[in-house]
Amino acid sequence: MKKILKKHLLLIGAFVATLAACKQDSGFLVSTPSPFISNLDLRKLYKGTDVTLTKQVTREAIMVTGQVTSDHSGNNLPAGLLFLQNLRMAGNGIDSLRGMAINIGSAAAEYVPGDSVNVRIEGGILKRVNGILQITGVSPSNVERVASNVKPLVTPISAVTLLAKPENFEGLYGVIYNSNFEPNIGVETIEGTKVFNEGSGDMAMNISATANFKTEFLPWSANIRGIILPSATTGTPQIWPRVKADFTATSIIVDPTIPLGPNPAIITGYFANPSGTDANYEYIQFMATQDLDFRQKPFSVYTTNNAGASTPLGFPINGWNTGGLRTYKFNITKGTVAKGTFFYVGGFKVISGVTSTDISNANWVVSKLYNDNPGDDGVGDVTANLLANSGNAAGMAIFPTINVALKSVPSDVVFFSGTGGTVFGDGVGYSICNNDYYNVKNGNTDQPFYRQGNNTARFVVPVDSEFSYLGGVYDVATSKWIIAANALASFIEISLHVRELMSIFRVVLTEEQSTQILGGMVPVFVAFIYLSGLAAIQHMIYSSLCNQAIINYERSEDLTREVVNAVEVKDGFISSLSHEVRNVLNSLNGSIDHLLTVLEESANKQILENARLSAEVLFNLVNNALDGAKIKADKLELNYSNSSFDDDVRKTLIINSQALKDKNIFAQASLESNLPPRLRIDSGRLLQIMINLISNAIKFTPQNGQIRIFASWHDHEQDSTTLFNMINEKSFRDANNESHVSDAIPGENSLVYEDDEEEEVDFSWKIATSNLIEFSTEEDNKHQKNLVALKRRSSFNKKGITRSPYRLHASEHWVIKKVKPPRHIIKNTAGT
Repeated sequence: MKKILKKHLLLIGAFVATLAACKQDSGFLVSTPSPFISNLDLRKLYKGTDVTLTKQVTREAIMVTGQVTSDHSGNNLPAGLLFLQNLRMAGNGIDSLRGMAINIGSAAAEYVPGDSVNVRIEGGILKRVNGILQITGVSPSNVERVASNVKPLVTPISAVTLLAKPENFEGLYGVIYNSNFEPNIGVETIEGTKVFNEGSGDMAMNISATANFKTEFLPWSANIRGIILPSATTGTPQIWPRVKADFTATSIIVDPTIPLGPNPAIITGYFANPSGTDANYEYIQFMATQDLDFRQKPFSVYTTNNAGASTPLGFPINGWNTGGLRTYKFNITKGTVAKGTFFYVGGFKVISGVTSTDISNANWVVSKLYNDNPGDDGVGDVTANLLANSGNAAGMAIFPTINVALKSVPSDVVFFSGTGGTVFGDGVGYSICNNDYYNVKNGNTDQPFYRQGNNTARFVVPVDSEFSYLGGVYDVATSKWIIAANALASFIEISLHVRELMSIFRVVLTEEQSTQILGGMVPVFVAFIYLSGLAAIQHMIYSSLCNQAIINYERSEDLTREVVNAVEVKDGFISSLSHEVRNVLNSLNGSIDHLLTVLEESANKQILENARLSAEVLFNLVNNALDGAKIKADKLELNYSNSSFDDDVRKTLIINSQALKDKNIFAQASLESNLPPRLRIDSGRLLQIMINLISNAIKFTPQNGQIRIFASWHDHEQDSTTLFNMINEKSFRDANNESHVSDAIPGENSLVYEDDEEEEVDFSWKIATSNLIEFSTEEDNKHQKNLVALKRRSSFNKKGITRSPYRLHASEHWVIKKVKPPRHIIKNTAGT
């Protein structure tokens, strides 16, 4: 027993000694939790009961920031709710864009889409009111507008995505394209809850009785923008348009008395092998050759997959209606298509598979998840492979009816892939039509099915992750495919018709007559072949040009869409980054202000003053990063205030004081004696201009050099060329407000041109900043004076002012000598 006890004591001692020998690691990073929380994380906090938003619940977060999407001017949104959306960094391709409603009462109407706000939510309550998840108990004073005219992100929405995860879309600003209604045209308005179908399923739109656009008539189809909110009674998500402009009718009026042509719709391409998975991502592209309204005249689309394992086996005894895994049917019963435009049938509304670009803004007449739902009218089982890419024959057809029989003629049909599979035999198969590849007759012989007679043409196996573009030329005027005719076949056909007519009218020719006719027909036959050959060549060239034009047009559409998306992403990134930088600058300014109140030493206070001024300028620059959206909307405005130009000059020199000290540069500011002490001016933008100019001057001024700043008034009506004389011999006041005569700026006569290797130039230039000044007094308006903000010397040659690198030197008249390109070497008269 003692031995066992000693053994255990030794083990315990060794363990304690090991722990004692471990060095304590004190190198942990110390971090501060962010005061901001995203809508994604806020929504996760709600578990069905009210949540009080304390720091403990939100992990020290007290604020939410985002883009305002609500617009109460249309009186359709729930009153008092401010809707905003935001996103945060999330891995593994997670979509973090979420919306949130904040109840701030009547103040919500003061904010409009494009505003960016910070909202203090600490102490608020997260709860559902009338079915809408919202934060209550937030004072309007807790909302701070930090930017305006920022383009809000808009989320394309379809029924299959919305109904699958409705909680992801609640409160978001979305758009639903090609929403098809069943209206009483010319009588029914949009007021109330209206059910529509956008190709993938039914959804609802809500227009309140208070909406000021409720009297608009309900069209056949429309594009709808708005906020996604759950129904107060059923909880089903609905889209609430904010204003009249959010509801745009897209339907066309089609005369039902106009009959359908032989090919009212043609197949123009298909995506048979998308990236990731085929399930629910394959689709077919069509083009209408005349205006179509599928409510008046429904169409149907079939696909066929004849892979070895596809059942039922054997010949397709019911043709396109064979069903099972052999054929799949889509009924098109809603929507309109204008002549010459594309429309689509398939799965998800994306361009090339999983995570690819959304193309729901295209005209999707049917968007059906075929991997989850069987085909229409019981034709087709659930399948993961709508369009085959094997060695067996596969194809698609569009019919101008939903009642298709074995020998019904489609509007267009295409087969592709291999030659295997039992697709025709025993008098059954897949019916075809007359187009650029197939013909229902071979001479006088009927061949209504694919692989019957000479109907064996097919397209190649689709390339992985590439759209199969078919090309071809269809003549709408003649309702025929333009193809190169076979001259011999046509000649024989004409001869047969002539022989048949002769037999009918009992025309009998002698042997001599027959020989003469045959001799006369030989040159006709040769000419026919020659002309047919020319026509074929012309057709080939025309088809090639048309195909290339269509390809270029579609590529330009894709590139335009990519550019627009990139610009939207860039704008969103700049907006988000500006918000983050502003938060850091606010913290920095607060720290500097605190240090200024506690530090007594003048040298340190001066450094802090410099930092404080620089931070202010940087804050203005961050705000200007959002001016791009304002410029696009033609809403860029100047912020006028009563400011001292002297103060702006002083701030400029203070901010650059350290750079001046580093190069031992003497800087002097001289202001004209009659310059008003205060101006109504956009001081922030003027300060940016001066900082930029002085920074460049410091950069190009040598060690121990000089920089002078001159500011003066001049009459707006005076010609700008007289500024040289006006500036010369002018009286300026120095830093001590004592008047003196300046000779640092040369007169008009100092402009010289020398036609030798070096051009010596003495030229003064100005930056007129009249747009930065707002004249408010009668005296100012009378004289219409403009501020000449800064004047300095620049290089000049016979072709005009250059933008080549230059230096400002401390010579008496700041004369610049510029060596001709390409050397770009600059000297002053003293050679320093």
